[in-house]
Amino acid sequence: MNSLLFALVVAVLDTLLGFVGVFTFKLNRKTFNAFIYAMVAFAAGSLLGGAFFHLLPESIERGVEPLTFSIILICSFLFFLLLEDFLHWHRCMESRKKEKRVDSDKIKVNKVSSVSYLLLIGDFIHNFIDGVVLVGSALVSVPVGIVTAIMILAHELPEELGIFAVLVHGGMHEVKSVYNSVIAQSSVILGVILGYFVMKNSSWVPYLLPFAAGSFLYISASDLIPEINSKRSKERLVSALWLIVGIVFMLVIKLFE
Repeated sequence: MNSLLFALVVAVLDTLLGFVGVFTFKLNRKTFNAFIYAMVAFAAGSLLGGAFFHLLPESIERGVEPLTFSIILICSFLFFLLLEDFLHWHRCMESRKKEKRVDSDKIKVNKVSSVSYLLLIGDFIHNFIDGVVLVGSALVSVPVGIVTAIMILAHELPEELGIFAVLVHGGMHEVKSVYNSVIAQSSVILGVILGYFVMKNSSWVPYLLPFAAGSFLYISASDLIPEINSKRSKERLVSALWLIVGIVFMLVIKLFE
């Protein structure tokens, strides 16, 4: 299958995950939370397994030196750390500005938290980068593209559920939350298209693999695993089992490539 077509199909599926909030309308909170915990843990395991079982070996096979791989991976990890810190700082500044306007002007403000909109902006950027990583991996080889697609979709499902929950909690109507989530999610398609035309004739495509590995490790280590550790002992044990399932799942895919 053509690399661009494959990446676009996955990007469309990824975009459709923005509608996942619809399926929670009828769920009770206990069932919703249990599903979230399982998916977060599975995603964390699949990201770890994908980075070490697939992206690392494939990158070395493509001629990337181990030291070069490590340097790019660390730079990628730091890039996403700084990006998240910047977005967090920006959210805090916006919240303070909102508080000052309310105190000084005593005017009625939109009930939707500004954090909700900034979260959508951050998600838009994140999904765009996912699109670039996806098409870059597909250009390397079909198996790498498939594995990357699985990892992206695996972590996007719990992430989109979490974003939906935050938006609703921030005062946004459920239907509007789904609508805005889909818009933010659709940036993955833009990332695929632009990434393809930039990289299709580039010799540095294999070097995108350690960059992808760094992003997957960062998401797993900074966002997903801390979420698992914040739960009670029994919930952590169940989550740990799902994390192992995610790792084993990626290992099995590697063994049968």
